[in-house]
Amino acid sequence: MDLSTTERMRVLLMGGNQDTGTAFTSDASAALAQLLTSVSAAVESLLDRYVLSGTVRTEYFDISPAQRVFSLRAYPVASITGAWFDTEQAFGTETALTSGTDFANPVLDDGGLFILKVALDTQSDFILPRALKVTYTGGMAATAAAFVTAYPDLAAAVDRQCIHEWKRRNSPGALSEAGLGGTVTVPEVNLLRSVREIINRHRRHALV
Repeated sequence: MDLSTTERMRVLLMGGNQDTGTAFTSDASAALAQLLTSVSAAVESLLDRYVLSGTVRTEYFDISPAQRVFSLRAYPVASITGAWFDTEQAFGTETALTSGTDFANPVLDDGGLFILKVALDTQSDFILPRALKVTYTGGMAATAAAFVTAYPDLAAAVDRQCIHEWKRRNSPGALSEAGLGGTVTVPEVNLLRSVREIINRHRRHALV
């Protein structure tokens, strides 16, 4: 899902008469939309979160000895469909966990934490691979417009990165550029430091 809109970026690009006459052509609009999708994907990857809400997701977790806290990737959590603990990974009805009794309802937690009331296996000294299954619905927003409203700082960071890359579109990946005043070294296209700082505010901090 895009984390901003091309209209927001077109307005910013047209400010101060920059790119006048090109920012609204069909080819430029298509290129800008493609750039927005690319940057949005990069930002979502660094967030280490699923952005799109309203989708039922299933996650599997390895369980360390006495581990009780697990980090879901799509939050805020809207609802829990079910949770199961099964070292055999069959996840039948007899292995289902009960909300409130076996685990705290993550819908009440803004950070997407799935917290067990008690450790599931205290007999093993080894990691139990993919022994916990959680099916749930969660995410940051259902549409780009909703994302802009809910996370204006992230949306603005996406705009900033897109505009930065748009203005360098004629020299992608260039390491240096020569001019009348000499040669200027230009770093390869990457996320701006200010953009990364904003991403870090919302990034999922996976539990070790």
